Amino acid sequence: MANKVSKKAAIGWSVGIACFFAVIAAILLPMFLFGNKVVISYYLNGKEITQVFDREAKITDIDTPKTEEGYYFDGWYADSNLTVLYEQNTVFKESTTIYPKFSPKDYYTIFYFSNNKSNDVFLSYELFNATILTQTNPWTTEGFDFVGWSEDKNAAADETDKIIGENEILEMESSVKKLYAVWEEKNIQIEFEVSEMLIGESQANFDVIEARYGDVVTLPNCSNVTN
Repeated sequence: MANKVSKKAAIGWSVGIACFFAVIAAILLPMFLFGNKVVISYYLNGKEITQVFDREAKITDIDTPKTEEGYYFDGWYADSNLTVLYEQNTVFKESTTIYPKFSPKDYYTIFYFSNNKSNDVFLSYELFNATILTQTNPWTTEGFDFVGWSEDKNAAADETDKIIGENEILEMESSVKKLYAVWEEKNIQIEFEVSEMLIGESQANFDVIEARYGDVVTLPNCSNVTN
């Protein structure tokens, strides 16, 4: 009887030790194999697919997964329920599992962001295979002019290769697209003309001051003007 108990205890200890080392191996093996590399993995059709990056991985560097006919790849998500979408500027600094989303090509969804203090947004739904034109900007921003739309939230007004105008044909690579309003700070020209009544027609002239919206402008001094 004592021998049976001791054998069961020994087996229990063996199983426990084996489980302990299995857990340790699961933690240490990736560190041993990849060091300070970042491993991004996802599942497609039941198969795990991984990519290895040095130190960090940008979401835009991850290979687009293959899609089935009639579907579009709709981006990478942080959860298996596909509710938290990773932004285009996301950077992974540690190994992560991500989740691809695929949607049928019935229609497109386009998000338009005001990209200003109001952070307004509106959606446009477009039929699949239709010619899609960008929407007219509905917003104004004090001190700024609207330049166009861009997929880059931080696009500058002079980055013309990133900007799409209003009512221009929009190319859809997936069934969801985000467009951000691009704004340019207003410049103002102020003309100062010296009256002919003061200096005579033959000497009349004017000056121009360029300023940015909101600047404090010093008016020219006319105290030395004589007939």
